Amino acid sequence: MTVCIACICDAGKAIVAVCDSKLSTGYTSSDRATLKAVRVSNNWGFMYAAADISPLVPIRQRLRHELRNRSNDLSEVTSAFQSVYHEQVLMKAKDLSQIPQETILGVELLGFGYDDELKPHIFTSTDPQGKTDYHDIVGFQTIGAGAQTASSILYFYGQNPKVSLPLTIYHASAAKFMAESATDVGKHTSVIVFMPTGKAVLLYEPDIESLRALWEVEGKPRVPANASEVISKFYAGTETLNEVANNMRKEKGLAPRWSEDED
Repeated sequence: MTVCIACICDAGKAIVAVCDSKLSTGYTSSDRATLKAVRVSNNWGFMYAAADISPLVPIRQRLRHELRNRSNDLSEVTSAFQSVYHEQVLMKAKDLSQIPQETILGVELLGFGYDDELKPHIFTSTDPQGKTDYHDIVGFQTIGAGAQTASSILYFYGQNPKVSLPLTIYHASAAKFMAESATDVGKHTSVIVFMPTGKAVLLYEPDIESLRALWEVEGKPRVPANASEVISKFYAGTETLNEVANNMRKEKGLAPRWSEDED
């Protein structure tokens, strides 16, 4: 799958979108296959996670058409996402001779952008039937195989919509780096800053690699060099596990299960 991360920051003055670029099939994969952030209007974009990417081209095309004919109100935008998602569910149900209510599209869409009042929004459209969930209060959301890891890191950092843009770029990038341990999350990283004016800035790859190097040296979780020494003192001079087990059995009138010599 993937990992995609969207964060509102700087009191709503920017949205940071971070994702990998990996695509996988049943027999091969490519780490730099595609940019998983898609712009569908001047104000709105989405990222995606999907086991089957075939619905994504028609989803992108239909969203661009729908958003040209709707207002920029959040409810109108999310309605367009749900409608387009549902269209793909109906098509898949027809192809598989299933009823739509039992058809899973297997696509997660992470939408982000600004409404007519220049207020930032993050939402998801997922199974079943393009169900919409809103994430403005927390101010961030993740999707894909690495979503749980990435979300845990963002919560750990205390990411919220008031955090500055530079710190949010670091938080979201670090969350993505940590999520690379998940299945099918690629190492190559894209970072996009989306502004209320519609301007989008894609960070240069050397800058992202500099950020990764900083994280590797100063931010990446590691075990302290003296951890074993410190922890060993916690149980120094206490009974071994075998002694504890055998003493418990002796209290119950049972024979020892093993001896210390058998360790």
